[in-house]
Amino acid sequence: MAITKQDVWRVANEIDAAGDKPTAVEVRKRLGTGSYSTITAALKEWVRPESEDDGQELEPVPTEFEERIAQAGADLFAIAMRIAQEQFQAERDAWGAERAEIEADREQAIRLADQVSAELDEAKKKIEALQVENSAAAGACSAAYAVAEERARTAKALRGEAEEARNLAERLKGRIEALEAVISQLKPAGTASEKKTKAKSNSESTGSGE
Repeated sequence: MAITKQDVWRVANEIDAAGDKPTAVEVRKRLGTGSYSTITAALKEWVRPESEDDGQELEPVPTEFEERIAQAGADLFAIAMRIAQEQFQAERDAWGAERAEIEADREQAIRLADQVSAELDEAKKKIEALQVENSAAAGACSAAYAVAEERARTAKALRGEAEEARNLAERLKGRIEALEAVISQLKPAGTASEKKTKAKSNSESTGSGE
């Protein structure tokens, strides 16, 4: 069976009336049930019953006591303010040092970023220059390759023409030799005047040689 706040308060009043302090352990012991969390929460809301002496007026607090209490409060407040100011100043100094360190790191990072950016720009320019040179070299290589191919085709054509000329020359030589053989067979032995002229030529050649 679940207990209520009224059950806890009733038992707490009984314990208080007996001159004891109501605790969660003692209340549960007397109730015989209930969770400590429920009992503890109910005890926080429990109000101690007024005693017979509660209706009597209290004697006024002496002025000296009030003055001392006020002075002690002022002293405590001054001490608390001084401690707070010292702590605030210490934290402010620490934050100032940390901020200066952060600012130095920031400036260093900015300088490093600028340096890296400049190096990247320089590298980019070099890469672009190399790309231009490579493009020019590639164009020159392509042109040279085209010229070489053209020359190779021309040389091949010339070799072919030379081979054909050789073959033609060989064929013409064969034909000339065949014609000479035919002509030599068809040519007559020669007339007497031709023989006389030939002999005279031979005689003059011999005289010139002497």
